[in-house]
Amino acid sequence: MDAIEFEIQAANRAITNLYAAARKMSDEQLRWSPLELGRTALSQLQECAMAPVLQSTMMAPETRANPDPKLFRKLMVEGGRLKTLEECEAATHANTARWAETLRSLSEEDLQAVVSTPWGEELPVSAIATMHAWNMIYHLGQINYIQTLYGDTSKS
Repeated sequence: MDAIEFEIQAANRAITNLYAAARKMSDEQLRWSPLELGRTALSQLQECAMAPVLQSTMMAPETRANPDPKLFRKLMVEGGRLKTLEECEAATHANTARWAETLRSLSEEDLQAVVSTPWGEELPVSAIATMHAWNMIYHLGQINYIQTLYGDTSKS
């Protein structure tokens, strides 16, 4: 297995784990905000659904040269329209499939190209390729923490 297929498998495993944890939460718990200040689990799922679109755009040769500085904000607005766990999961799978297509289309030269991120960092495309799985694993940890805050300390 090459590195690209490894990364795609890692993203798919992260989706499985992220949504397995989220399905343990009631609708009320998905919408609960820690201390009335923190992000809800649902808002994190919305981000995970839309992030692969941003990453695909940053990786694709035809769009990475002239990134839309407002794309991240636009995608978060679009993600906010996903109102249920099921909608988020479906969008995550669909957008991940497009992300995987983009990743598989890249040459070694493409993977070494450096892009400007919306947060002002210069990174090689190969680093952008790892962000999808990383982002979902990060949010899995946040969702697990939210679960402990409302009292779910089960190990299963």
